[in-house]
Amino acid sequence: MNNLPKLIIIGSVPPPYHGVTIYTEQLLLSNLNESLQIMHIDTSDHRGSDNYNKLDYQNVKIALKNVLLLIIALFRFKPDIIYCAPSPYRLPFLRESSFILLAKVFSKAKIIAHMHAGKFFKENFFKNSNLIMKSIIKNSLGMCDCGIVLGNNLLRYYESFFKNTVFLWNGINIEKKESFKLNKPKKGKLTIGYLSNLCENKGIITFMKTINNIPSEIMDKVKIVIAGDWLGGEDKTKNIFYELIDKNKFSNNISIIGGIYSFEQKRKFYLDLDIFVFPTQMEAFGLVNLEAMYFGCAVISTYEGAIPEVVINGETGYLVNKNDSVDLSNKLLKLIKSPQTIIDFAKAGRRRVLDNFMLKQNIDGLKNIFDNVLKN
Repeated sequence: MNNLPKLIIIGSVPPPYHGVTIYTEQLLLSNLNESLQIMHIDTSDHRGSDNYNKLDYQNVKIALKNVLLLIIALFRFKPDIIYCAPSPYRLPFLRESSFILLAKVFSKAKIIAHMHAGKFFKENFFKNSNLIMKSIIKNSLGMCDCGIVLGNNLLRYYESFFKNTVFLWNGINIEKKESFKLNKPKKGKLTIGYLSNLCENKGIITFMKTINNIPSEIMDKVKIVIAGDWLGGEDKTKNIFYELIDKNKFSNNISIIGGIYSFEQKRKFYLDLDIFVFPTQMEAFGLVNLEAMYFGCAVISTYEGAIPEVVINGETGYLVNKNDSVDLSNKLLKLIKSPQTIIDFAKAGRRRVLDNFMLKQNIDGLKNIFDNVLKN
């Protein structure tokens, strides 16, 4: 045990932020500790997402505490690897950049940054930062020995920041692989679902425009289920959403069930669906697509981030350009009119998830990255 490499994981643990999977907890509960000695520094304040990226006494106190804990750990624990996940927001990034600087100055550890933000990091956060912040971002990430991104399509957004950039697909954490028959579509009305935070960037307006484009004779044969909570600052989007519902002659066929977060809630949600639609405008990976495919849904999503590496167009689902409610309507109608295609996509999608996107495969990939960084 004492000969194993030493790893410090810097990151949040539950209670999770608003509907976001806490990857740090999955790492701590995984079999990483079979090949590494692990120390964890918890950066969360446990007050929820409303306090994220805000400067207050509690956040400053926690940040200073974590800086002290890291300094002590660097001298006493003497890590071989420092693992962190820099945020695409100013205050959290400044905190995490201080961790990177301390690790660089006070240790010989390899520093690995896992970037979960997709192209948003470069196209929004970096480009909209002032010159001082841009310098901090470039210098901080330049100190890292490796940057991990969520898909091959995302490498180009990060290669200018890191000495070495690799991609690692996400995986879903389902311990027991269930065996159930993919006998969809079921008799009666087809069920079409959407699950995400309700906001413009996740494509909820595009989804509603799509539903309103469905002809009346088809709409009478389907049910729509929308799961998610409204994010703050989305009042305009919310108003447009309800205006579109009011215009729909079949609004009684549309159910809005609020946010669902537990495994059992999600399991029931997906198993009740035939088609899952996720027309996101800005996405790094899209775990909901994986979940839907695992539970046997045909998926329609967008050409955003690593989604085309997950949803294979014409094989496990359909892909459309963001904001294109017309093409999305056409793809949705194709599926509605072809129950066999729904079944074919569902089988191919589940098989693809089991072969490539389970958490075990993700953890094994992370181990390989750690080994390669240590060797080099």
